Amino acid sequence: MKIDIAANLENSSDLKVSDISSGVTYVRMAPIPDTTIPFDLKFRYFLMDNYIVATNLYGMHLYAKDGRYIRQIVKNEMTGVEVSPGQLRFWNDYTMKGGTSITGVKGNNLLYNYNNSITGQKYIMEYDCSSTQITPDYKFDPENP
Repeated sequence: MKIDIAANLENSSDLKVSDISSGVTYVRMAPIPDTTIPFDLKFRYFLMDNYIVATNLYGMHLYAKDGRYIRQIVKNEMTGVEVSPGQLRFWNDYTMKGGTSITGVKGNNLLYNYNNSITGQKYIMEYDCSSTQITPDYKFDPENP
């Protein structure tokens, strides 16, 4: 069933999930293993063909459709940003380097905006989530810093 939302803005009616879907699956998302990322902000989730991408101010993370954590896509670096319960403050001289927003998904490819406010670089990046990661995730080992 296809619903043309734009053509039917004036024709609102109640819909049941069963009218447009055969079922609903709830997925429990695994926690992010990187303990340097604060857990004070909620994530926005994007469903792809074979993956789920979670994003917030701190970066973007790739999950399997069953909620298993796969890897970090982008870890944002910033200064001059203060997060407290119920508010987010950006100081005049804040800096940001990383993925700022997801602009779309094509199959298993993620399109997102990359911004480096220090150098003025702004790009639209395309990331193939199904590709093998070239470098391993950095994991801090206090025994071998």
